[in-house]
This record gives sequence, C-alpha cells and structure tokens, in this order.
Amino acid sequence: MSSAFVLQLHFTEPAAYAEIYNSPHRMRKEPDFYENGLVFAGLPSNIFHVSNPRAHSAIKSLFSSYFTKKTVLKLEAVVQERVDKLISQLLKNHKTSPVDMNHAYHSVSLDVISLYALRTSVDATSFPSFKHPAVVSVEETIGAIWVMRHFQRLRRISIMLPRWLTLYLMPAVKPQLQIRDEIERLVDIAMADSENHDGEADRDDLNVFYTILRNARVDGRLKNSSWVTRDQMIAEAMGFRVAGSDTIGNTCTVATWYLIRDDDIRGKLVKELTTAWPDKEKTMPLELLEKLPYLVRLFITVHGTKLI
Repeated sequence: MSSAFVLQLHFTEPAAYAEIYNSPHRMRKEPDFYENGLVFAGLPSNIFHVSNPRAHSAIKSLFSSYFTKKTVLKLEAVVQERVDKLISQLLKNHKTSPVDMNHAYHSVSLDVISLYALRTSVDATSFPSFKHPAVVSVEETIGAIWVMRHFQRLRRISIMLPRWLTLYLMPAVKPQLQIRDEIERLVDIAMADSENHDGEADRDDLNVFYTILRNARVDGRLKNSSWVTRDQMIAEAMGFRVAGSDTIGNTCTVATWYLIRDDDIRGKLVKELTTAWPDKEKTMPLELLEKLPYLVRLFITVHGTKLI
C-alpha cells in the first residue's frame, strides 16, 4: 500500500480489493473524485457522484428492483440476439482482417443496456468495425472524467456552455447529445402516463423511468423528492449507458486477452464448455452458463487480478 496524496491510497495487492468492497463498514466515497467528476452538461449529478452511503442507498432503491435477476432473465433473448449479431458480424467482415474486440464488446454491451433500461438502441453492434459514434463517445466520456477531476474550472466552464458552442468546440460529443435528446423524449412520455401503469410492474415493454416514478410514489422510499425530477432521471439514464457498457466491455476485453495469450487458461475453458455444451448449434441458457465454475471465475475475477 502506498499513499499518493491526501485522501487517496493506491493498493498493489489484489486481495485488498475484496476487503475494501466487502467491508461491512460503509465509508463515504472520495468527494473530490465523485462529486467533482464528470457531470453531463446542464444536468444534476447522478448516483455515480453521490458520496454519502445513505443517500446512495436511498436513490438506488428507486430503480434497484428493475435490475433484479428475475427481470434480467426475462430479457435473456435480447442478450442472445446481440451476441448472435456480434458473431455474424465477425464471420462476415473479419474472417481474415483484424478486429478491435474492445470496441466490439462495448458495442454489444451498449446495445444491451440501452435495450434493457431504455427499450431503445442505436444498434452499435451492426456498425462497420464496431466504431459507432456512440461507442467512441462513451469511451471519450470515461477519459474526460479524469481531466475534469484535476481541472475543475474546466469542468465548470464546460457545464455552462450552450449547446451550439459545445458542438463547435467538441464535435465528438454530438452522439451523446443526440442520445440525450432521445432520453428526454422517453422521460417525458413516462412522466406523462406513468400513473396509468402503476399496477403493471411485470410488463416487459416499460423502461426504467416507469419503475423510478412508481417507487417514488411509495411512502417512505425517498425523503428528498429532488431525485425524481425530469433532469435527474435524464442524468441517471445517461449514467446507466456509460456504466452498463464500459464495465462489461472492459471485463470481456481483459478476459479475451487472457484467453488469447495463455494456452492453459484457454484449454481449461474450452474443456469445460465442450463438456457442458456438446452441441454448439443449440442455445445455452444463461442459468446453465452461470453454473460453469471456470467460466464464471474467468470473467468475474480476471479483471484487475491474476487468474490461476
């Protein structure tokens, strides 16, 4: 363990990760990073920026029911369709040419989180070379977090810029603004008729905004009503897209890197999959894939730690 500067520690031992994040003691996240990190222009902070554990839990309770395993399994077909699309794209366009699998995985994960949470998608998986502007834009958004953290005056200026000037100075943000327009439309629709669907929590065609609004109307779930505003829901949705695509995309990329470079890891995984999935023409249900120990271990523990 080594100190970097005030309020920041760098851990070189992977075991420390589990001890920190599985600790029963809930400490505040570093305000300098989270509260002063990237905020989407003209929008309030979303759950990513909340450093107080209690406030974080209260906000999370508004939409956590939307992301339960039961509801996720209902949309297993959506994930399967995107994976099939990825494979067909690879076979069609990259049999003999190299492919950026990092962008490929991020394309699939962006489509999946968009289809799941918002019930809409830019179909990034079908885009040539997997370089859809929306995928590249998410990548640049992640990079901008670090810039905004260390240059907070620049962050404040960027938030205040009018849209036309933002596009002139930073044309790369155009895809993000277009997606924001679509999210605003979806939020407006949900706010207009969400009360008509309060008893329809199991419907598969309703986006996450209906769940947020329904839970917000339950007494005692949230004391601060400012977290159920139009702008707040837009900010949360923008955050869902980034968090839901970047984490999964990175994990799959790192796992693939290990599979390509390490014959032992690849051999163990192929053996396990061949035994459990003898007929590759048949679809393997997610609930069965989750029971394959080496596969789960590879994709859960490989990101940032050593796989044995």
